[in-house]
Amino acid sequence: MNAKVFVGFTTRDTKWLETVKSFLFPGGTTDVDAWDFQKIDPAGEGPCEIERAIAGSSCSLLLISQNFLELRFVSSQAIGKIVELSRKGHRVLWLPISQSTVMATDLGHLQAVWDPNKPLVSLSRPKREKALCEIAKILDGFTKADLQ
Repeated sequence: MNAKVFVGFTTRDTKWLETVKSFLFPGGTTDVDAWDFQKIDPAGEGPCEIERAIAGSSCSLLLISQNFLELRFVSSQAIGKIVELSRKGHRVLWLPISQSTVMATDLGHLQAVWDPNKPLVSLSRPKREKALCEIAKILDGFTKADLQ
């Protein structure tokens, strides 16, 4: 059985989603349930669907950028629901893609899988690839522990 990882991102960061997926989830060994928060209608079924998707995953990874944080759905609903699920024991991690104000939100209190002062965009390609390999080991440990 494969682990299932929820990944939250925004359309404007799709290239980062693809980069992260290639390093963190190679070869289909992990089921990735990627959700574009920019396409969620806060008034529709989207919030409930996301909550179910997060709850049904081994762990969740949020790709954090200012693009992500400025989404109305994220600021008005998602942060509260994600933090609540974390308090209930679901593992929620975040990856700093670029500089942002995440530390001023409740998400900033959750575990970052990489130093928020060194977001991926600020690293040279070799250092970014090395960082992604290190992050892959961390996530692999979490997903394997959840399968046992």
